[in-house]
Order: sequence, then C-alpha cells, then structure tokens
Amino acid sequence: MKTFLERKRDSVPQKSVAGYHTIVRMSGGVDSSVTALLMKQKGAEVIAITGDMTGDTELLSKAKGICEY
Repeated sequence: MKTFLERKRDSVPQKSVAGYHTIVRMSGGVDSSVTALLMKQKGAEVIAITGDMTGDTELLSKAKGICEY
C-alpha cells in the first residue's frame, strides 16, 4: 500500500522537472513542505525560502528547519 506522500508524488504531472531550479516559499505548513519534497524527489533543485511576515517565531523556526532539510 502506498503512503500518502507516494500517492501525491505519483500524481504530479509526468513532465520532467529534473535540472530545473525551483523556489518554494516555505510557510512552515504541510502544503509548502510537501511541494518542496515532491519537486526534490522529481529531480528539481529546490531553493526554499522563508521570512518572518507574522512575528510568529515558532512558525518561523519550523519553516527554517524544513528549509535546512
């Protein structure tokens, strides 16, 4: 049985993204994290960025940790 992530990865259009440079704005939430991971698994060079737009230091810390992954 495939995991949620494997099903989502397989649902990405089959156009090759290998070699593409992709910027993903990391919010610290699931959507941007999964997007970055799926793109990386498909061969793209993912550049993850984040910024403190809310003053929420806990959320910023989570986003930073994901970017460093």
